[in-house]
Amino acid sequence: STTLRLLDEDATFEARAVAFEATVRSGLDSIRMRYPGVIADVRGKGFLLGIELDKPFDQKQATDEMWNESFR
Repeated sequence: STTLRLLDEDATFEARAVAFEATVRSGLDSIRMRYPGVIADVRGKGFLLGIELDKPFDQKQATDEMWNESFR
């Protein structure tokens, strides 16, 4: 398909995916260290990343805490 051909020919696409993955994984690792027991695992590659949550938690409280930590 045209989309796959363009992606294959665009060398910057892979570089952007690698940079994105490094940035997001770094941020998720930071969250994992600050809030143990929230993120169990990060899986995927490039633009396709997903997280596995460790256990149910109070989403509003966790979101508020992370927001406050980010903008101190």
